Parts: sequence; C-alpha cells; structure tokens
Amino acid sequence: MYYPDQRYVSELTVIRREALLPEEAIGTIRVMEGKRVDIRDIVANGVIPSRYVILNVAEFFNVRKKEKLAELLQVKAGDVIEENQVIAGKSLERGKRLLSPIKGMVARIEDDGRRVILQELPDLLDVEAGVR
Repeated sequence: MYYPDQRYVSELTVIRREALLPEEAIGTIRVMEGKRVDIRDIVANGVIPSRYVILNVAEFFNVRKKEKLAELLQVKAGDVIEENQVIAGKSLERGKRLLSPIKGMVARIEDDGRRVILQELPDLLDVEAGVR
C-alpha cells in the first residue's frame, strides 16, 4: 500500500466511516451514531457462534455395551478440552484412542456414552473506529 509523504488536512473536515461486524456475528454497537471517536475506541463488539462436532464413540471402538463405553470415556460433560486431547481410549499411553479434533468443551454425552458432542470455543470480536 502506498502512503504519500504529505497529507493535506482541513480542520473543518468530518470523516464518516461505517464499521460493521461480520454477517454471521452476534453483537452490539457501543457508540451512538454521529458521536466523535478516537482511533482505538471500540465501536462494536460481538461473538461468532461456535460449531459443534459429534464424535461417535461406540462406532469408533465397535462397542455395544454401555459398561464398556463408560470405561473408555476419559471426559465428562462440561470439561474444557484441548485439540488432540484423548476423549476415549483403553490406555492413555498405548492402544486405540479417540482424540479431540478441536479446542473447546464437552457440551454433552448422549446415549450412555455412545456419542460425545463437542463445542468449539467462540471467536470474540472488537471493531475499532480506525479514524479520529
């Protein structure tokens, strides 16, 4: 991007700029229309809703009995998880393991452990004014 060495500024110039959140975001406006703002003032903030991932534990391990599924699960509902963390498995060191594909939390465990529903952490957004 090219910026000229000299810029001409008039004291009577009023800059109007529209700042928008992304279309999929849910948020609020923090300043009133027509209010003067500084460069770093936050004019809007919001959240982009997170996605859900469903892991079929019973199918992954080819297990039908509830008791065996309970032994395999390494997490419970409400746990915060990291990417590649063990969700279910026979042993933490060796053996077949089901790993988390995302960083987030365990939203729900359904059908006595047959399915684990993970929710990705939402993205937080702050929109700055960008001009004085």
